Amino acid sequence: METLEPGNVETVKGRLSRAPILVLVFLTAMNAWSFVDSYLLPAVQPLIQTEFHISDTQLGAITSWFIVVYSLALLPLGKLGDKVSTVRIISGCGILWSLTMIATANTHSYHALSLSYSMVGIGEAGFSVFAPILLTDLFPLRSLTWVLAVFYTAPSVGAAAGYGLGSRLAQNYGWHTAFRVSAIPGLVIALVVLFLFRNLPQLSQSHTSRVPFRQLGSQLLHNRIYVFHSVSYAFVVFALGAFQTWLPTLMMRRFHFSLEVAGMKAGVVTLISGIVGTLLGGLIAQRWLRRNPAALSLFSAWATLVSVPFCLLTIYGPESWVVPSALLLLLCICATIAPQSAVVLHALPPDGSRPRALLIAALLSHVLGDAISPVLTGFLSDHIGLRLAVAFSSIPLFVAGAMLLVPLPPPLLELEAA
Repeated sequence: METLEPGNVETVKGRLSRAPILVLVFLTAMNAWSFVDSYLLPAVQPLIQTEFHISDTQLGAITSWFIVVYSLALLPLGKLGDKVSTVRIISGCGILWSLTMIATANTHSYHALSLSYSMVGIGEAGFSVFAPILLTDLFPLRSLTWVLAVFYTAPSVGAAAGYGLGSRLAQNYGWHTAFRVSAIPGLVIALVVLFLFRNLPQLSQSHTSRVPFRQLGSQLLHNRIYVFHSVSYAFVVFALGAFQTWLPTLMMRRFHFSLEVAGMKAGVVTLISGIVGTLLGGLIAQRWLRRNPAALSLFSAWATLVSVPFCLLTIYGPESWVVPSALLLLLCICATIAPQSAVVLHALPPDGSRPRALLIAALLSHVLGDAISPVLTGFLSDHIGLRLAVAFSSIPLFVAGAMLLVPLPPPLLELEAA
């Protein structure tokens, strides 16, 4: 691996005029397929439940353990960048999650499946940390926003494919086959990335912050805008984890949809809301920011609050309302992604501590969010029914929106307007 100091970055980018675009294409494809693998499980949950004769609590726990392992792996994996090539880490993570998907496909007990599937989270966590770092190294600031916008459209495409294609394969050939087939493209892409870009130069990590973790944590706790938005987003992730994990199962139980139909409907909703909601939310919030320095927080607050009635309509409305209300629910939530991210980035000093602070925010969103909501929803479902259990997720949505309506001190408002 060739390592360059920050002063030589332009020389690197000049020599690699074509490589960055190819890297973007392959990393976006890897990002999409990581979400195919993540959303395959919710699509096939009813078949797994039938095969292993497990409760809703046990079913939800599979996803929760995946998120727990994913979260715990974030910080340790983040330290690998000083020792191992970023490209090799990314490729290795892709190979790891693909092989663990194959291992999961070959399990024949509930505990073996839970353990194997949770290990998929290690590979996906590493990829989520290092792929954006590599793109930041390769692209100049003037084009980075566009590059990241392309990269982050992949989750919606991958999630939709995981729901739709996964449910179709599972209904026709079984969930074991669906997992095996899903693992192959990710493995191929990871190997291609390693072959094509293994000698790609990258920036030195010598500029990374050496601030002790305890000192950084103290600084972040005194940063109210960081705390408010990070906790608020964790509540949103809690609701999303419950809703997206159980949506196909809820459709099947309420309206007796087939596995394939429920998966396809959930996939269409996820695809449209993810792409349209993210882009539209960023555009509206950015324009409002020209007139109101607190626009990013206020837009996120109101969009989250507006999503609450659509959540309840999806759960309790008639069959004809399920897809439109679920679409509007996820549109509102996805619309807050760009504004929330922008606020947190503006709240952090532009130094080497920012990557670690973002990792902590991501860890918080999972630990307080989708690491517990799938299993908690399953537990509630076993005792009060799935509809009421999923409806419980509307409470953290309301709290998340209300938190962002709290007036911020003037320095923080000025920071938002920057």
